[in-house]
Amino acid sequence: MTPQLLIVKIQSILGGSSSAGEQQKRALAAEYCRMCSDANEHLERVVALIRAGREYPALQVAESSALLDSLNALVFPELSQWRDLCASEDYPVPPPFDEERIGLVQSLYSKGITQTHPLYRDFRRAMRLRDYPAALSVIRTIVKINSYDAEAARECEKLRRKVALGTLPALSAALDAGDSEKILSLCARLDPDADALAGNSVWARAQEIRKRLEENRAAERKSEIIAKLSEIDPSRDWEEAITLLSELSIFSNEGDLSDSEKAVVDRCSAESAKMHAEKLASEKAARARNLISIELEHPSGGSAAAGLRRLRALKADALGRMDDELARKLDARIASLRRAAARNRIAAGVSAAAALALAAGISAWAYSSWEENRRLAEADALLASIERLEASDARLGAVEKFEAANPDLKDSPRYSARLAKIREAAGAEMAEISRISRALRSVEETDFKTAPSSAFDDASASLSSLAPDIAVLPPAKRTELREKLDALSKKLKDATESRKIALADRTRELLEEYEAVLADYENFASELPKLAAREESVLKALRPILGDVSENFKPHKIDSDRFDEITAKISVARSRYEKFGILRDALLAARNSYDYIAAVEMLAADGAVPAEFARKLAPISSSVRNIKAGQAAEFADLDAIARLGDAFSSEKAALPESKALTSLYKYSTESGTPVYTIAPVSERTQRWNGGYTTVQEASELSFGGNVSSTRYMKSQTRGRDPQGDLLVGGALSPESLIGAEVFKTAASKSLLSALGMVANSNVNPAFKAYLERVIIGKLKADPVATGFAFSPSAREHAEKVLKNTSGMFDYSWIFEKDSKLKFLKSELYSKLLPDFEEEAKVRAKAVEIAESSPMELVGVVLENGKPRFFKDPKGALWGVSQKGFGRIASPGAALPLSPLFSETASSAKILSEAAGE
Repeated sequence: MTPQLLIVKIQSILGGSSSAGEQQKRALAAEYCRMCSDANEHLERVVALIRAGREYPALQVAESSALLDSLNALVFPELSQWRDLCASEDYPVPPPFDEERIGLVQSLYSKGITQTHPLYRDFRRAMRLRDYPAALSVIRTIVKINSYDAEAARECEKLRRKVALGTLPALSAALDAGDSEKILSLCARLDPDADALAGNSVWARAQEIRKRLEENRAAERKSEIIAKLSEIDPSRDWEEAITLLSELSIFSNEGDLSDSEKAVVDRCSAESAKMHAEKLASEKAARARNLISIELEHPSGGSAAAGLRRLRALKADALGRMDDELARKLDARIASLRRAAARNRIAAGVSAAAALALAAGISAWAYSSWEENRRLAEADALLASIERLEASDARLGAVEKFEAANPDLKDSPRYSARLAKIREAAGAEMAEISRISRALRSVEETDFKTAPSSAFDDASASLSSLAPDIAVLPPAKRTELREKLDALSKKLKDATESRKIALADRTRELLEEYEAVLADYENFASELPKLAAREESVLKALRPILGDVSENFKPHKIDSDRFDEITAKISVARSRYEKFGILRDALLAARNSYDYIAAVEMLAADGAVPAEFARKLAPISSSVRNIKAGQAAEFADLDAIARLGDAFSSEKAALPESKALTSLYKYSTESGTPVYTIAPVSERTQRWNGGYTTVQEASELSFGGNVSSTRYMKSQTRGRDPQGDLLVGGALSPESLIGAEVFKTAASKSLLSALGMVANSNVNPAFKAYLERVIIGKLKADPVATGFAFSPSAREHAEKVLKNTSGMFDYSWIFEKDSKLKFLKSELYSKLLPDFEEEAKVRAKAVEIAESSPMELVGVVLENGKPRFFKDPKGALWGVSQKGFGRIASPGAALPLSPLFSETASSAKILSEAAGE
């Protein structure tokens, strides 16, 4: 039953509108008394923390027990009337609430807080730990304190809905599993936020089942109570019977009982009521005996007749339940008072008969005055002795005896204030001793091995606040309670140190495990779901430790910083792992080359992949350009394919001028030695009657490429043999003729045509090789624009030429030895070379055709090396093997993670189409 509902029922009883019976009223009184006692205990704990200067732990304790809400409900306007009713009807009387203490608790909520307050720190930590229920609990407290903070209110509302909706899966599971305990627990937790679940089918279903469960529990409890009442003997166990009957009356009406159950209830009610009445009579008799004892020890005074009447009334109340000694003393006192009363009556008669009425009156007045003064003096002395009593319970007992013995004095101005002061001081002292004893007992009963951290703080605050209170107690109690306080302080200190050591060890272990989880995230050492489960397991253990805000066990800053650092790194590592998983799945699920290549490139660029996966991915990522080129790579290199639009776009080339290649004349001496000049030889002859002289001037090319002016001369005198040597022959060399033609072809047609022309000419092999070297240099400067990149024959021939012409010059062919010439001929010109330009154009066209009819992605090789086809291949297979990307004989030749492509047209067919066949 909630406090609010309980107060409504109590108010209806006080207003006279309730039909509750005796047992129901008693049950309500007992429940209200219990709630007040619980609230008072929490109030004492919170006030002790406040007085110890620990407002934040006090606020936490107050919030955990909803103390302020409970107090607001339990302190209602008609409380004093209810107390009086409970006292008069012998119901449990609720303990009073201290207004000062309530004011201290209310002050906790009257001070605004800033973002630096521990509550905001706890909220941020809970959000970082994703502990949303804890975050909601904290933000609710913040909203209570900072009611003006609209942002906090919005965050509270958002979290309230998030937590409520987040609890529904657990509630749904409990409903499906039929777990009644969990259903009731979760429903109770969700009650404050029921508006956030309005219209939700799970919540509506839970409410129906909850109502049925509560009805079933009430029925079960009713049956248990009836069964228990049937078993017990109400004349012996009447107190238990009253308790059970009170509980039964709360949730069950008389109309809900069967005839047999009514019979059991009626029997127990009658018998327990009878025994309760006897208890009240016994208590009345006990009070009478106590008053008799006081009267016998300290007579109240007054007339003998009045004393006689008083003792006779007390004897009647005692119901004869006195021990023999007390009965004997009482009878003796009554007999004595009876005789005194008789003497007084005789004396009064004699005095009345006397003639001197005035003298007799004066004498009686004087005696009465003296007797009254004597009685007051004795009362003063007795009160003084009572005030000197050390034990407060003894003072209270003595005051009760005094008041019972002197009923006419207790309300007199002379004694009422003094008695009230003694009673108040003794009552306050007893209440203080009771409070201190209760607080010490609470600490003593705490099991610090299993107690929460807050229990240590509460115990520490409680013990600290008790020390000054104990110091002002009476010596006997002071010594006793001080010894107990010291023993408990030592117990608490030892338990605190033990807990700190255990927590430090546990924190270190958990942070090491947390770092191990981080390492596994970074190294991809385990599957993501397993790592996430390990992370959550560690966090579940770490959250209570690092979220502890208690004074004794709050985490060290080093541990908190270390935790925050690991958490941040794990967040990054987890994101990388999740990204890797997405990209890996995308790679293996790709159904076209675009998606496949995109996944490979992102995996390679990201770099955050497991080492084994990276090893398998490396040959694939290095082959991406080849994969993009596809079958076209069989007809040209990748750069050429990429620049296909620039093919054969270069302007006609002009080869570097060289007279040794295009303007070299070949002569020979008359003796047969060849001579090469860079221009025709000039000749003049001088004749006379006896002979002649012929002189030739030649620009002769010599070894080393030097051109020198050389003179050849021949003369003859009649009758003598000719002297000297002249050059004969003289024409452009075949090499120069070919060279000039090649230069024209390069300038008018293309370098590839020029290369083919010189390669297939029949001139000096060294000349051909050098001239080809010159042309190849031009071709390689822009192989795509010149078409060189599209002719595999030209490129193969060029490699051989460059290899064998190292160190040659434009004149070298003139001076090469026959052995070198024979080698060059056999190595470079042993067979007719193809038309390089035609081949290049066919290949370029083949690239264009291959790109317009790309291969089809039909499968992918899994990480374990097994191929997975999602289409049947219709042509030859391509994939990444140990040799790179290309045609493969079977899927088994492909590397893990390799794509599997199928040709849509064979390379031979593409070449045939490109050639126009």
